[in-house]
Amino acid sequence: MKIYSIHMSVESPLICTEEQIGNVLKHSGMSLKGHTLRGSFLGLAYNDYPEQVIEESKNPQLIFHPAYPVIEGSVLKPAHPFTYICKICKEVVEKNPYESLKELVNGKMPEFTACKNGHIFSMKALGGSLL
Repeated sequence: MKIYSIHMSVESPLICTEEQIGNVLKHSGMSLKGHTLRGSFLGLAYNDYPEQVIEESKNPQLIFHPAYPVIEGSVLKPAHPFTYICKICKEVVEKNPYESLKELVNGKMPEFTACKNGHIFSMKALGGSLL
């Protein structure tokens, strides 16, 4: 298996939307989805390599992951479920998701997370995107 990293730059305004039904845009998204990128690349390749693109559509071998924007050198990615913020002092605490997963696999409940000031019961999961 070969893994490629592609760096793209957009030269015109770009609108990213989330999943939609019909022709109604629900709301804006924060990334280009993998299936959107796959369709774009295969659409371009179809002009030069139609047989290979048809074969790829019948027997998929290419996997595309979402493309996230880069703002001032930092990648904007979604927060994982084990990222918390303290409601009192606003400190962001990130627990290693692999440690929590290991605890769950072993049948243990993940331990409570506290900020550096010890506010254990004022932590809430931080959703959305992080920079």
